[in-house]
Amino acid sequence: MNMNTKTKRKLIAAIAAAAVGLPAYVGHAAEERPAPPATSTREAPPAAAPNAAAAQSRVARASKLIGAEVKNPVGEKLGEIKDLIVDVRNATAHYAVLSFGGIAGIADKLFAYPVSMLRWGPGKDELILDIERSRLEAAPGFGPSNWPDWDVDSYRRSVDEYFKTDRPAELGPDPQLMQASKLLDVKVEDREKRNAGEIKDLVVSLADGTVPYAVVDLDKAWSADDKLIPLPLSSFEFSTDDEKIVLKESREGLDTSRGFDEKNWPDMNDPALRGDMNKSPGERERDRR
Repeated sequence: MNMNTKTKRKLIAAIAAAAVGLPAYVGHAAEERPAPPATSTREAPPAAAPNAAAAQSRVARASKLIGAEVKNPVGEKLGEIKDLIVDVRNATAHYAVLSFGGIAGIADKLFAYPVSMLRWGPGKDELILDIERSRLEAAPGFGPSNWPDWDVDSYRRSVDEYFKTDRPAELGPDPQLMQASKLLDVKVEDREKRNAGEIKDLVVSLADGTVPYAVVDLDKAWSADDKLIPLPLSSFEFSTDDEKIVLKESREGLDTSRGFDEKNWPDMNDPALRGDMNKSPGERERDRR
């Protein structure tokens, strides 16, 4: 049988491979066989951790934060929040005033801490303050019956200096600092000094210290269905004596489309709700069409 040159070469290669103990292969058949997929001994990267930043961005009602228990990172109770200090002109919460009733030596004092030092814990509504005991005891405090004047008192400056490494929030232009507790249930008037309702609560973000809005219980002359309305703090003028708040918006221009029942508060951390809160009245009107 005659063999062409190409076939002879393949036969010679196969015989030579067998002679030296190598596996035989035949010409282009091996070249055309697809290579096996590359393998790696490295383990697959771990699944992404939950978004901690998103968890810390939760907002809360000031009325719920005041009186809330504060723990250290290992779960031991430190004390509770007595009040929040809010810059009403720049819609920012700067300090949380804490009492540490269970710690000897400082149980008879109150302490202002930058809001940025508080973080949410793993439990529902659990608040964590991560600070060493020695630093906690050395922090500047004040007596329960001797609250400082937050706008002019040197105590605030001593707090900022002591906690300067803990990112205290910088004051905005022309600040007006007030206790959140003294804003709750305070009556609101319009520019004509007519009753407009009262502030029921403030909504606060511990992550960045912002106070996105106040929740107002409007007078029935303003809202016939007696709904609560969230409004930005820029909608109000606050007197320096804490006893009078003026609503700058007119009754006709007030957007009441986001109203809700006092006994049925919505989830303030619902993404859809928070997105709607940030929309202008014009944008919400277009959404309804």
